[in-house]
Amino acid sequence: MRELAFTSVRLIVSLRRNARHGIWSAAAAMTAGTPPHRRASCASPRRDPESTPLHRVIQQHYAAFLEHAQQKDRVVPWFVRRETEAFLRCGILRHGFLRLRCESCGDERPIPFSCKGRSVCTSCSGRRMADTAARWVDRVIPTIPTRQWVVSFPFALRYVLAYDHLLCSEVLRLFLHSIFASLRRRARSELGLTGPSRRLKCGAVTALQRFGDGLRLNLHIHSIVLDGVYEMDPRSPTGSPIFHPLSPPDDAEVARVLQEFARRLQGLLEQRGQLANDGQHLERDELAEGQPLLALLYGASIQSRVALGRRAGQRLQRIGDQIDLGAIDFGSTPRCASASGLNLHANVSIHGNDRRRLERLARYILRPPLAQERLSLIPDGRILYQLKTPWKDGTHHLAVISSRKPTSNSSHCAMKVGRSPQLLHELRYSALTLQQNSKQQARRSSYPLGE
Repeated sequence: MRELAFTSVRLIVSLRRNARHGIWSAAAAMTAGTPPHRRASCASPRRDPESTPLHRVIQQHYAAFLEHAQQKDRVVPWFVRRETEAFLRCGILRHGFLRLRCESCGDERPIPFSCKGRSVCTSCSGRRMADTAARWVDRVIPTIPTRQWVVSFPFALRYVLAYDHLLCSEVLRLFLHSIFASLRRRARSELGLTGPSRRLKCGAVTALQRFGDGLRLNLHIHSIVLDGVYEMDPRSPTGSPIFHPLSPPDDAEVARVLQEFARRLQGLLEQRGQLANDGQHLERDELAEGQPLLALLYGASIQSRVALGRRAGQRLQRIGDQIDLGAIDFGSTPRCASASGLNLHANVSIHGNDRRRLERLARYILRPPLAQERLSLIPDGRILYQLKTPWKDGTHHLAVISSRKPTSNSSHCAMKVGRSPQLLHELRYSALTLQQNSKQQARRSSYPLGE
């Protein structure tokens, strides 16, 4: 085995990011120059994935799921098999490891290989979340105000976007086009900026989330947008753009953005022949024709229903207080709008100097599909998943599976792996400003600190 030292630049950068949040891993403790009071963490316990409820359930029922699909002459997509089988090998020493030695204290330990997955594995997804969020804050997003824009779609469109990555890219382009048009329009009216639109530059980083809080397939868009515009001034001797912050959009402006996006989206779907005239049903289900098993899993997951087995078609069991929603007045949320089954939220803004809060927001939109610590096994064989925030009807847990019903086990396993990404880039970088900022730190100085 190769012997590696913990003094590489990549590890040091990662450790600095972890130290900013008070996280010290075993690698940090064994790095040369680590303070003595930190070296005690060299003996920290190794991650044991085989003891987690998620690994135990998938390990126990994955073979049954494949056998059930084969009996029904249904093909399990290659990316589902790849993602799931890599997860079952992740973090296990018998599937390969590196022996790492600390140059300062001479301690050695084996580090198992990881799967680097993006959906099933919570460990690799969490590490990717932390690294990407730190890179966004350190190297991509300038020190200027930002605002989060979130849009969700009706069920029929979620189903189509879940597998059609080309359509997903077009929808994202229309969504950002509507937001950027609003920013330029307000820059002209509030600041009196003139000239063609190409002189007013906008920027955004976007995460395409494929899941909801209740383990459902729910593709929606989270965009962190620069809350203002860059003016490209050709008379500037340095050629650097000047950033102009804007006031927060009011409810009417958010509704206008959504209406423009809904109009463009309707035109795109009609042009592609994606939806029927009623706008609610598929004109042609291409996924069901090519991948019937995946189509079944997608449809069931979107509606929070069991896909296969004895309980096929039934809803997942909810645990919590039963609350009469009709008797509650939820009121209205500022800077939110709904139209044509679309929902838009733009009420979260972050000051340019609040980098810690910006990183928390980035971690939120980059988070894994589920949290391992909220998954638990109970004596009657069911697996409970605790919701981070109770639903309005009082639900605080979902009973996902019962290990005493093998067909139900196969159904849950199918719904879980059926949400793996299919050739879909989850992260998008929009506009020239952010791309240049990732290479030229001078772009950050265009907005003075403290303003």
